[in-house]
Amino acid sequence: MGPGQRIGQIVRQVAKKAGITKRVFPHLLRHTMATKLLWLGMDITDVQRFLGHENIETTRHYAETTAATLRRKFDQVTDPAARALLSGIRHNHGDDAALLAASLLSKDRDVRPVTSAGA
Repeated sequence: MGPGQRIGQIVRQVAKKAGITKRVFPHLLRHTMATKLLWLGMDITDVQRFLGHENIETTRHYAETTAATLRRKFDQVTDPAARALLSGIRHNHGDDAALLAASLLSKDRDVRPVTSAGA
């Protein structure tokens, strides 16, 4: 068994113990970490160095993924009052807080969307 296979095996074992049922593999963890660092405001060139990318375009893929995820979550919230709420959260607290709020308000969760009557 090569080192890459062993790392994958360790990642799967840890995920199983943590109760994660989604298929997890080392590259997914790397991608998640890079995306989270960008959400938290780390400069893209620092993320580039952290990941060991020679070309900034490779790292830019993570930033585009972050922006696309945020747009998709915002698009899932259709109520005007909820969209206004998310815009305010994004303006005052940044993309990470807005993404969390959008996830809570989105239709794909068992949480009732905020409506103008309930706001």
